Formats: sequence, structure tokens, C-alpha cells
Amino acid sequence: MMVRWLVRRVLAIVPTLFGVSIIGFFLMRQVPGDPATALLGFEASSDAVSALQARLHVDQSWPVQYFAWIASLLQGDFGRSLQTGRPVGEMLAQSFAPTALLAVSALGVSLAFAIPAGVVAATHPRSAADRLLTLIGIVAQSMPAFWLGVLLILGLSVGLHILPSSGYISPVVSLWGCAMHLISPMLTLAAGLAAANMRTVRSAVRQVLSADFMRTAKAKGLSRAAIVWHHGLGNAAMPIVTVISLQFGQLLSGVVVAETLFDWPGIGKLVVEAVFARDYPVVEAVVLCTAAVFVAIGLATDALYAAVDPRVRLP
Repeated sequence: MMVRWLVRRVLAIVPTLFGVSIIGFFLMRQVPGDPATALLGFEASSDAVSALQARLHVDQSWPVQYFAWIASLLQGDFGRSLQTGRPVGEMLAQSFAPTALLAVSALGVSLAFAIPAGVVAATHPRSAADRLLTLIGIVAQSMPAFWLGVLLILGLSVGLHILPSSGYISPVVSLWGCAMHLISPMLTLAAGLAAANMRTVRSAVRQVLSADFMRTAKAKGLSRAAIVWHHGLGNAAMPIVTVISLQFGQLLSGVVVAETLFDWPGIGKLVVEAVFARDYPVVEAVVLCTAAVFVAIGLATDALYAAVDPRVRLP
């Protein structure tokens, strides 16, 4: 039963990614301008632009370009960048590691704050601590990421000279240098995540604390810490895991602001540069890979649900 359910879900991924490829391909063509003009400039002659369009194969009809791209994609070839001529797969591989490092770090920091803060708020409803944490969460969630990033640059880099304002150092080269460059963009992303996760934890734990089995645990004489952290947080974990899994997919695709602001060489910065350069293969590959990450994370979350609760596997 579990294998049949999993096979059905995997097969459903194919039309999803196919639809995403169509939307991403044709929407990118709606952006004004073309790669030849972006490379040569607006002052280039029409003959030069036409010649470069023919060399880049962007003078063909859109359906021809799409099916040629799909044919290459099915062979494991993402094509080459129209701007640099480099293989797109190689560019994605180089950009994925910095983005994954930033996303995982931001999510980890947000959870380190959100879980204990959410539990405290849930176990002390309407208290001063609950009101203060709720206020902090509202402020953090309402704060635009670009504004917080600028404040961090002005305060920690320009004002106090504690952290570098931009750039990236691989952890292989220098672990300390990587950490110093990571802090500001990580905090920029983690602030909003921490607020949202804290509210999710608070709501889930509050709901579990009112359940009958929690009253049974109290009647057995278990300590308050065991009741809250083991029984309460453990039984509230599934909705929290669902939100976190969706957030991780959003992080991988939503780091554009932080990476652009802090010159972080990840997927977000790559796709912004590709859009401005009308570098179609790079943008299309990023869109498709981002969709694949979302689908994979959703499938893993559903599989976890199905393993825990057999009712999820029912048609």
C-alpha cells in the first residue's frame, strides 16, 4: 500500500514539472528585450543584433526553442548561458552550495529562537512574556528583509566595523571568514522566519496542551517539563514540521533580496543577473530546479505523514 501510494505521488510530479517548464519558458519571453540587445547594448545596429540572435538561436519561434530546450533537458543538459557561454548545470552547482548554506543557517537560527519562545508563550498565555514575544514576532514578521539588511549593514559594518558588509568566503577556504560573512544575510532571512515559526509553535503547543492525554499525563504525576517538552511538543511536531518544510523550499527560492544586498553568490543573485541579461537558459533552469525542490520537499513531508498516519495513504 505504501509503495503504491508513493509511486502515484512520484508519477504526479512529472506533469507538475512539465507545466512549470512551460510557464517559466514562455513567461521569460514576455520580458521586454532580448539576449542579443542585452549583450550588444541599445546602440548596436539591427544587423549586428540579428546576427547575434541567429548565433544564439533566439530568432526561432518559441515552440521550436521550447522543444529544443526540453530535448536537451531530457538528456541531462541544461544548455549554456547566453551571456557567458558556460554550462548552466555547472553554474547552478556552484551557486547551490552558498544558497543552501544560507538557507539552512537561517532556518536553524530561526528554530533555535522560535521553539523555546513558542513553548514559553504557549505555556504562559496572556502573561507578560507571551505579550512581549508576540509583539517581537509581529515586529520581526512585518519588517521588510531589504530594510533589515540595510540596517545591519549600516549598524554592524559601517558603524561598528564588526562584520563585512558583503561578499562570500567558502568554508573550505576559511571557516571563520565564512561565518563572519554569513551572519548578516543569515539574520536578514532568519528574523521573519523566527517570528512565523514562533507563532506556529505557540498555536500547535496550545492546541495539544488542552487535549485529554495531557490531562492524563498530569494525573500520572509527570513533571511539567516532561509534559510540555516531551508529550506536548512531540505531539505538536507534525504541523510544525510541515511549516518548516515549506519554509525551506521558500528559502531556497526566496533568498534573492539577501543575496543581492550582500553580494552572496547564490541562486538568488544568479537569477537576478540572468533576468537583467535576458539569459533565458539560466532563468529557466533555476525556475525548474526550484520547482523540483519544492515538489521533493512536499513529497518527503507527505511520505513522513503517510508513514506516521496510514489514513493519509487512503485514496
